[in-house]
Amino acid sequence: MSTVAIYVRLSQDRDGTKDSVRRQEADCRALAKARGWKVSEVYRDRDASAYNGKGRAGFDRMLEAVAAGDVSGVVAWKVDRLGRRTADVVSLVDRLRKVGGFVATCDGLDSSTPTGKAVVQVAAIFAEMESDNTSARTRRAKLQTAREGRPSGGGRRPFGYKVGGMELEPSEADLIRQAAADVLAGRSLRSIVRDWNARGVRTAEGNAWVSSGLRRILTGTRIAGLRGYHGDVLGPAAWPAIVTETEHERLTSLLRDPSRRTSKPGARRYLLTGFLRCGRCGEPLVAAPGPRGRTYACRSQARGAGCGGVRMKAEPLDEIITETVLQLLDSKEFAQARRSLRRSEPGADLVRQLRDDEAALEQLARDHYVDRRIGRAQFLAAHDALEARIAEIDRKLAAVSSASVVQSLPGSGAELRARWGAGDLDWRRSVIDAVIEKVVVKPIGRGKRSGPDRLEVAWRA
Repeated sequence: MSTVAIYVRLSQDRDGTKDSVRRQEADCRALAKARGWKVSEVYRDRDASAYNGKGRAGFDRMLEAVAAGDVSGVVAWKVDRLGRRTADVVSLVDRLRKVGGFVATCDGLDSSTPTGKAVVQVAAIFAEMESDNTSARTRRAKLQTAREGRPSGGGRRPFGYKVGGMELEPSEADLIRQAAADVLAGRSLRSIVRDWNARGVRTAEGNAWVSSGLRRILTGTRIAGLRGYHGDVLGPAAWPAIVTETEHERLTSLLRDPSRRTSKPGARRYLLTGFLRCGRCGEPLVAAPGPRGRTYACRSQARGAGCGGVRMKAEPLDEIITETVLQLLDSKEFAQARRSLRRSEPGADLVRQLRDDEAALEQLARDHYVDRRIGRAQFLAAHDALEARIAEIDRKLAAVSSASVVQSLPGSGAELRARWGAGDLDWRRSVIDAVIEKVVVKPIGRGKRSGPDRLEVAWRA
C-alpha cells in the first residue's frame, strides 16, 4: 500500500466562490481510498499564492517529507493547487520520481506513468499561463479603477476619511487641514505629532503618530482629491479633497525639500545653526557649549574646513538677530508687502506651470518611446530642458511655502512678540529662514567690542 500526502491550498476565501479547503480534502481522501492509498498527513496552506510562493509553510513541510522518504505520493485537487509556476510542479514531480513516487489529482492526472508525467507538466504550463493572464487582468482592472478616480477597495481606512474612503471623517479632516496650514506657516511635523499624541489623537489603526506618517498623509495625493497610481497623478478622484491642489503642491515642495531632513543629531538644536557664516573664510559657524557659555564659532582646519578665526557668544547673537527680524516684521514696508501678497493665492500660477510641464514631459516620452515621432537627441534635449524647468518650479514653490510662514503672523507690536515668545525652536527658525538668507559674522577688530556692527545680514528678496 502506497503512503501519500494530501496537499490543499486556498488562495482566496472571501466571497464564497472559491472551492473550500474542506471540499478539496474530502475529494482527495475519496481518491486515496478508491486507489487503496494510505494518507499519512494533510498539508494545508490558506490565503497563500501558488505563484509567488509566499506563505507556503505547508507545501515546504510536504517537500521535506518527500525528501525524507516518508511519503511515496502526493494527492492534490488540481495541478494549480500545487503551484502555478511550471518549475515548481516539475521540481515536485522529479523529487517524487527519485524516491519512486508520483503526483495524482482528483481530475485524473497521474505522474506514475510516462504519459501521465507529461500530462501533469503540460497542465502545469497551462496553469502558469492562466495565472499570468489573471495577473494581467488584475493590473488592467486596477489601472482602470484608478483612471476613473475610484479607490482600489480593501486595505486600511485612510485617516481623514470614513471606511471606504469616499466620505470625510470631519474631525480628522479638520486635523489634516490645520496640520497643513501649520506646516505652511512654519511649524514642524515633529511639533504637530507631539501635540496630537498628547491630545490622544491616534492614527486610523489606533497607533501613536510619528513624523513620517504625517508626512506621507500631507504629501499623498488623496487629501488633494487626486487619484494617484504608482507615483503618477491620473486626474481628479471621486472622493472629496481636504486641501486645495495649490496647497498640496506647496506642501509637497516644502516637505520633500532635502534641507528639512536632518541626519545629524542636534543639527537644529540652536536658533542660528546654518544661518551664520565666517566673515574671514566664508565657512559656516557651528554652535557648541563651553565653560563660559555657548558660542558660535568657525572651526579651525584641524577640526573642520574653517579658519578658526571668528567666534561670538551665542546668547547676545541670538538676541540681536531676533530683534532685527522682529523689527523687520513690524515695519510698515513689510506690512505693505504682506498685504499685496495676500491679494493673490500664493503659488497658484506655479502649480499650473508645473502641471503643464509634467504633462509635456509625459507627452514627450510617448512621442519618443511609443509613437517614434522624434529621435533620441531631440528627446534628450527637450527632456533635460523640461526637467530643469520643473526643478526650478519646485524650488520656487518651496520658497513660496517658506515665505508663507510670515503670512500667518499677527500684525504688529506686542502681539507679534508674544507669538514669537510662544513659538518653538523649529517655528522660530522657519520665520528666520523666510526672511534671512545668511548672516556674516566679521572678526572683531582690535580694541573694539563685540556687537551688532560685526554682523552683515543678507535678506531674502
